[in-house]
Amino acid sequence: GGGRGGLVVVEVNTRCRELLSEVLKFDIGNAVTIKQFLDKHEKLIPAIAAFDAEVNDIQVTAVDRPAKEAFDTYRRFSDAADAKVVAAARTGDQQKFDAANAAFLEKIHGDPPELENMHAAGIQCNAR
Repeated sequence: GGGRGGLVVVEVNTRCRELLSEVLKFDIGNAVTIKQFLDKHEKLIPAIAAFDAEVNDIQVTAVDRPAKEAFDTYRRFSDAADAKVVAAARTGDQQKFDAANAAFLEKIHGDPPELENMHAAGIQCNAR
């Protein structure tokens, strides 16, 4: 559904909680081998694709547009940051991967503006 202002935030947060419970099923912590990371990533791809398809189907009203834009900006940021870690993992070099993973975690835990803006819009979706 859609149509009334503010529903995007509610609907996205509901789906984010579902995504989080999905992601937690195969959580492996932060210090991982390349194999563990890539195995987890393979499972994440369909979960995130399904999540994104659902979110993209939510009707957006003018009231919801700023929240949707903040979330879309965060998703692009998250995908770009993740892609660097995946690329490092695919080199097969554990040290390169560890460095990329550490940089990713530092960036995410440093409250980047993309994350702050998503939270300010009322969306809690760090699992994405």
